[in-house]
Amino acid sequence: MPLFASSLSLSSRVSSRVRPNRAIGLRRTTVRRATSSQRDDGTVVISPDDASEHTASVILCHGLGDTAMGWAEPAQHLQTKLPHARFILPTAPTQPVTLNFGMAMPSWYDIIGLDERSNESCEGIDDTVETILGLIQDEVNAGIDYGRIVLSGFSQGGAVALHTGMRSARPGGGGEGLGLAGICVMSGYLPLASSFEAARGSERTPILHCHGTADQVVNFKAAGLSRDRVTSAQRDAGVPVEDGLYEVRSYPIEHSVSMDELDDVAEFMTRVIPPN
Repeated sequence: MPLFASSLSLSSRVSSRVRPNRAIGLRRTTVRRATSSQRDDGTVVISPDDASEHTASVILCHGLGDTAMGWAEPAQHLQTKLPHARFILPTAPTQPVTLNFGMAMPSWYDIIGLDERSNESCEGIDDTVETILGLIQDEVNAGIDYGRIVLSGFSQGGAVALHTGMRSARPGGGGEGLGLAGICVMSGYLPLASSFEAARGSERTPILHCHGTADQVVNFKAAGLSRDRVTSAQRDAGVPVEDGLYEVRSYPIEHSVSMDELDDVAEFMTRVIPPN
């Protein structure tokens, strides 16, 4: 049975409707002053050994059919570039996915198709938003300001990051948006685009959208369409388009991640959450 999955490391239990994503060849580096752990719910956490060095946080969501462990090594690599940041990698709940004939797999919400109209049906995304907001609140409770938190993700996880980061409000904030340090989308898209509205105060959130020009799963044009929809909302809020808050970077790859891309992601994160 041909199935669609969107992960860096596909389980042997899941074949792909397209060629599996190529594993990225990470340069071997030593993770200094960091500790990795895995919670009972599958969340992977990579933290500075010295709690006093933790001054920023990154929440990174995996793609369809993957788990947090599929992104543990790339996250460790990024953490070497941002030793002051804690990386939190949640694992999506296992649930039936319509696109894959109802087979259950880790998924942030149901996907019924790969076309633009299908992106308007995302059953379960509200529950996922609550999960991500809970992780953000945990970091805020630990003393990390909203403006020192980056939401990021790959494929479906990138869609979750963009949707949550731009549309969600702070708890008890009277409708004020999260106002995060930044959002990083890798091979993702803007879900529920036709009804998109940025939460008040989040219109100036910097966004980096990285995408492969040969992507046959989430077509490269999704990057431009997502940028145009978000930029339109920013313009409506009085944000000058020339500020370039939504940046799209392209790479000659398929539905995967390259070292050049990870280096760009690290540069973006270092810029929006620099060491204190």
